Amino acid sequence: CSSGFGSTANSFIPIYNVEEGLPKRGIEGLHRSKDPGVGAFTQYYDREITSTRYIEAGEELYVNYGDHWFKHRTESLGAIPLGGDLERATQLFLAFRSLRKSVQVDAEKMDEFWDIFVRNNLFKDSRVFGSFRHDNHQEIKQLEDYKSMTKLRLAQATKTKEWLYEHGTCGDHIYAGSSTIEQAGRGAFASWDLEEGLIVAQLPLIHVTNRTLLNMYKFDKHEESGATIVGTRPPQLLLNYCFGHAESTLLLCNYGPNVNYVNHNQTRANVKIQWADPERGNFMPHLLNEPLQTLEADSFAKLAFELVATRPIAKDEEILLDYGDSWEKAWQDHVASWKPLKGSDSYVTPQDFLESEEERLRTDDELLTNPYPKNLRLQCSDFFWEEDDWVEMDAEKHERKMENYDYFDCHISEKYPDEGVFLYTGVPDDEEYDAIEGLPDYAFTIQEKPYTSDMFLENAFRHDIRIPDDVFPEAWKNNKAG
Repeated sequence: CSSGFGSTANSFIPIYNVEEGLPKRGIEGLHRSKDPGVGAFTQYYDREITSTRYIEAGEELYVNYGDHWFKHRTESLGAIPLGGDLERATQLFLAFRSLRKSVQVDAEKMDEFWDIFVRNNLFKDSRVFGSFRHDNHQEIKQLEDYKSMTKLRLAQATKTKEWLYEHGTCGDHIYAGSSTIEQAGRGAFASWDLEEGLIVAQLPLIHVTNRTLLNMYKFDKHEESGATIVGTRPPQLLLNYCFGHAESTLLLCNYGPNVNYVNHNQTRANVKIQWADPERGNFMPHLLNEPLQTLEADSFAKLAFELVATRPIAKDEEILLDYGDSWEKAWQDHVASWKPLKGSDSYVTPQDFLESEEERLRTDDELLTNPYPKNLRLQCSDFFWEEDDWVEMDAEKHERKMENYDYFDCHISEKYPDEGVFLYTGVPDDEEYDAIEGLPDYAFTIQEKPYTSDMFLENAFRHDIRIPDDVFPEAWKNNKAG
């Protein structure tokens, strides 16, 4: 398994080969009552990635976004195949091949007929037809060789070691750990000695052409319709992980493995950013000369930085980048003026609560005299309401399957002993769902109430990472007034 690879993995459900677990949570001992860095970095880390089957060297890693993700995007992405569709596409091809052998028609004409049939069929929403690559006129010959659409797609998703050495970048030069920078949370460290000039990491980038999209506001009520803006909040936490420039509305948000752990230090910086080699990264250099409207019209990621060592870096040394003078000044100003918000002393993280000696699962009657901390709530796993046969499964299978389910607000009406443990009756807050008896303690979790976690603090630090002037294109400077 891996500690994670950012958001770089795509999804192709028919041949997915890794699954993502739940992340760990923690803020490295900081607390909102005393630390100005709280809320400036995410509390989530180390989302474990595990292989679901044997993976050949050079095979692309695919996660499973879920059928619903693709079904909701059919209009924009087309009929992407889901589980079982490649097998059905194979059967369709085999039926055609059998027909071709049984009729007295020139083979070339039949192949032409197949090409027209696949590319111009009336079943535009069919994921079986969507399994074929309509722009690949050689696919029928490839299918003759592989006899299976699944085997063909696996072969196409696999690169040779030679190709990877020529076009790839090592993703394991850095690892994550507790930062040596005060208030920074977690950081990135060298896995081994790194030589000067080495490409330490690739930074694939998603472009946001209007940074105000990350702004957040206060409303006069919680309803979605009819609410009026009555104030502003700090921008979304994502801003702290994006690159920007004072003279542009553009943000470039990195989604590579471990690189979001690279912290700022001007005197100890040992890496810099540069535009990626288009032979090694998903980078199209011509976009540097195009106006932002060109980027805005294309939602697909086509930009990338490289993180380059500016001097030799020793094994286990923290990887540090100079975020720019404006970032440094903003941080120093933030630290100098920061004060804890009212009520910060009483704030309890879910982790601290669960690790305390207090009873974490409380019935409705117990809550009358012993309520949860005001920022916490009880939630139940969807799994036990969606899987009718959960009673027949053991605890290990429960917890494994629960990773694919969400949680919802609930309460406990009663608890009772059973063979040395307590079982519980869970009651969803949504009255459309029935209560379930006999639930184990791990069916429940303690979470923060919406908008009470550190990243929503009104005194949380926000500032984008600044791109140096000699790197940022002149064509993208659409806000020269700053």
